[in-house]
Amino acid sequence: MNVIGQNYSQQTDENPLGEPISFTSDGQVNSRRYSEQWDFSGIEARGYGKISIVSFTKTRPSYIQGIQDTLFTLFTLYYFCKDKNAQAPTSMQLNPWKRGLQYIANALGSTKWTEIDTDQGFRFFKWKLKSMKLGRATIQGSIVSVLKKLFEAGFIGRIVNSGELLALGTSKVVEQHIAVPIGMYQKLLSQVILKVETYQPHRKNIARVQREANAIKLRVQNGENLLIGHQGKSNSNVLSMSLAAINRRSQIACLKLIKHDIDDFNVGDITKELSVLKSSSAIVLLAFSGARVGEMISFHKDSFRTIKTDSNKEIHVLHGETSKGNDGKPLATTWQTHKIAKDALELAYDMSEPLRDIYKAKIESMYEAGEFNIDQYQKAKKDIKSAFIPIKPSMQKFKFISTEFSKEFNALMKLFDIHATAADVEEFDLLNPSREGTLKVGGYLPKLTPHDFRRSFAVFFKRYGFGNASGIKFQYKHHNINMSDYYAKNAELMSMHDVLMDKNLLQIIEEEGISLGVDIYDDIYNGSNYLSGVGGERIAQDKFKKMKAGHEIYMSRAEIESLVRNGSLAAVQLPTGGYCTNSKCERICGMGLFIGDKKQCIHSVNTDKTAKEMARQRKRLIGKFQGLNSGDTMMNSILVGIKQKIKEIEVMLVKHEIKHEAFEDNVRGLINV
Repeated sequence: MNVIGQNYSQQTDENPLGEPISFTSDGQVNSRRYSEQWDFSGIEARGYGKISIVSFTKTRPSYIQGIQDTLFTLFTLYYFCKDKNAQAPTSMQLNPWKRGLQYIANALGSTKWTEIDTDQGFRFFKWKLKSMKLGRATIQGSIVSVLKKLFEAGFIGRIVNSGELLALGTSKVVEQHIAVPIGMYQKLLSQVILKVETYQPHRKNIARVQREANAIKLRVQNGENLLIGHQGKSNSNVLSMSLAAINRRSQIACLKLIKHDIDDFNVGDITKELSVLKSSSAIVLLAFSGARVGEMISFHKDSFRTIKTDSNKEIHVLHGETSKGNDGKPLATTWQTHKIAKDALELAYDMSEPLRDIYKAKIESMYEAGEFNIDQYQKAKKDIKSAFIPIKPSMQKFKFISTEFSKEFNALMKLFDIHATAADVEEFDLLNPSREGTLKVGGYLPKLTPHDFRRSFAVFFKRYGFGNASGIKFQYKHHNINMSDYYAKNAELMSMHDVLMDKNLLQIIEEEGISLGVDIYDDIYNGSNYLSGVGGERIAQDKFKKMKAGHEIYMSRAEIESLVRNGSLAAVQLPTGGYCTNSKCERICGMGLFIGDKKQCIHSVNTDKTAKEMARQRKRLIGKFQGLNSGDTMMNSILVGIKQKIKEIEVMLVKHEIKHEAFEDNVRGLINV
């Protein structure tokens, strides 16, 4: 052990909690060696809603002192090791070490770490560790890392092979975050956008109503009978002061006494109303930025801005903080968004202003009473600048920012009654293979968390931004949000130096692109009974030869993935519903109503799946044809093009044995067309 560190760890102090380990920014002792928790807020910067705490409240009592002594030595050793240019461990480093020491102590049955040095003790440790059935990630991140530190500090003399311990862990199936099926995603976004659009103009009125409701509830809690004189209510001054009775009288008083013109807004249950609006605003921001929830809560009233690209286009962005990959330290960063984010932010922030006033007063009171030190005080004041603060002040003791949205998001899905269709289930299983079978027809998503919107963002960007769903639109203020235009702007931003997606999101998008390629070729090679298009017919002949030779599948998904990853296979889903398998193609075929080339593209492929999509497109084209076929000669060329497209699709439907009735309507005023 380093001598300086050893000497420091042996110092004594009259305080029974031992030597100081952390200080506030103004030099006061913040926590000591044997404190219930170590608070590093005075020396560590943290983002919105983040804390710099190492807590021992859940450590087994008999191990607490030994673990604290060890961590204290590790901390002071690194802090005073100037000769090694070492920095003191942060709370984000100490917490995994603490967990690792807890696991080791549980396995050894004590905090005598040197027991690992003996062969017998090490065999017993490994046997216990295996019986604990920990995941390999836990063993690597907590146990292996702290054992290395114990050796460096001289607590143990054995160099432990990490592979030997990892072999004792369980291979838990990692379930990826959910990509929401496009049908359910569209319904949800349409509903939350409608909420934002409807209530954003009333945000100041909502705040006023909330203040009145808070005042009424306080008066009722103080024993006032605010219902005297109202028809049908008792004038008795004998009031029950049970919580249920108080809540009931408050609810009735709010409904009777508060006047407002906010449609479909129940002042009797204002907490629920605020929860719906807050979570709707959060979904809008997550869906139209790709930000993490920890980054979203850094957004405040002035986070929305509009910038101009090199081509003089206006693009809307959000400015906030991220701490990912920076040891928890906040960094200013930017996300591309849509203009609806401005309304979502204004709604979330302005409607919660009365709550913010309550929290401000509480924070000042706690600081004056000594419950907050200067750093906790400054951190709390920063947190309440967020647009997302808790909506239940009575439930908040030290926390003044919202972080748990999953429950609210799942509640919204049920409130909006967004349940799965057969098509949703099929798509869910395709996009989420690790969760296959967890979504049932007529059921709700198995879960919906903020990070699920991050993956759904990537799926939309890669699978639907420019593909067959480019027509997906969400109604907002009498205009349609076309997702292809939104993602086109996002793609343009990716080339700018000052506004970039974070690297992790880009990796997610890249992986979704690979998954899309694998799904496309698996559909082409193995999933479809019939193939059409010039490229499809060529592949069909190859498939026939392989099947004739006794092969059950053309190519396994693993083989397909390796070829997609190395660039040998590439495909894009066309707006028409078919596939283009030319990796060097620089155009998108089949977007117009007219057939541009006499010769069909040799790379086009249609499967049974895309044929069904084109059958639905044919029905829409028939409706369009019949709506325009009024005899107006100015429309003749357009109608001819539409009919040409319909007949082209019918040829493909025949090849895929999809039942349909041939379309034989003629253009009015033309003969034999």
